[in-house]
Amino acid sequence: MSSFHDVCSHFWEIGRGDPTVDIRLLFTRQFGACFLVMMAVGAVMFSTTQIMPQLQQTALAYTATLSGLSIMPGGIAMLRVCGWLRSPYGI
Repeated sequence: MSSFHDVCSHFWEIGRGDPTVDIRLLFTRQFGACFLVMMAVGAVMFSTTQIMPQLQQTALAYTATLSGLSIMPGGIAMLRVCGWLRSPYGI
């Protein structure tokens, strides 16, 4: 029932002059490209923080601690990169 409502509401929103969620924004080049890049970043982040540890624990027989320690260097590297991007001098 919810899926049916979602599909119908999208068609109803497209036909309105002042929609609540303007789906036509996705078809503009700049916003659509940003949306796709953010979806890709979200998929990569989900896979590295959720799926990789599960794979390591089931297929490679890692313990939960060892699985967490194996993805820790990536987290530390991202902290450094985010700090560099945020700093006004790039240091």
